[in-house]
Amino acid sequence: MAVAETAGRARVRKFQAGEDPRKRAQILAGAYRVFLDMGFDAASMNDITRAAGVSKGTIYVYFKSKEELFEALLEQESARQLSDLAGALEAGAEPAAALGDFGRRLARLTTSDEIVQVQRTIIAIAARMPELAQRYYRAGPLAIRTALSAYLREATRRGALDCPDPARAALHFIDMAIGALVRERQYAVAAKPPSAAAIAQAVDAAAGAFLAAYGPRKI
Repeated sequence: MAVAETAGRARVRKFQAGEDPRKRAQILAGAYRVFLDMGFDAASMNDITRAAGVSKGTIYVYFKSKEELFEALLEQESARQLSDLAGALEAGAEPAAALGDFGRRLARLTTSDEIVQVQRTIIAIAARMPELAQRYYRAGPLAIRTALSAYLREATRRGALDCPDPARAALHFIDMAIGALVRERQYAVAAKPPSAAAIAQAVDAAAGAFLAAYGPRKI
């Protein structure tokens, strides 16, 4: 009986105010929908309250302001995206395969309706809220480039590539692979995400040029 009572208490554990991860996730999910639909400036805490299905008082227990909520949401999404992209950059993976997989994942992500809208929102508020925009940049684009740079450094160490400056080489590959695709989406030249064939064409061309420039030295 004592064991059963203990298990029952564990199942109904009560969290301190602002510490329930399920409630926090519920608020962030509602906020995500609102910010995507309305943008940062138009969205209100009342809108988020309705979308999340919680009281305004509950939201303020977890987040002090709309800005803090938006920042937490950006950090969460950036971490999720980086985790997915990092799966293509396993140590020891051959560069041609790794770059192709990474480039395709990155292109699908950065040209998606959701990410394009997030980027437009960040650009719209960057002048007024530079610190928030800079945090997004560090957690998103810079973190992604750093992950690729680490892979290139490791591949160079084992002789699979020759990248004297992995950070600059990572920038080169990313810009070649997705630069045009992303800009066309950001400026509404392309109303929809590119097809799998268009992504493959861009990424394969970038990988070919990259390997021609940074392939292992021929002795």
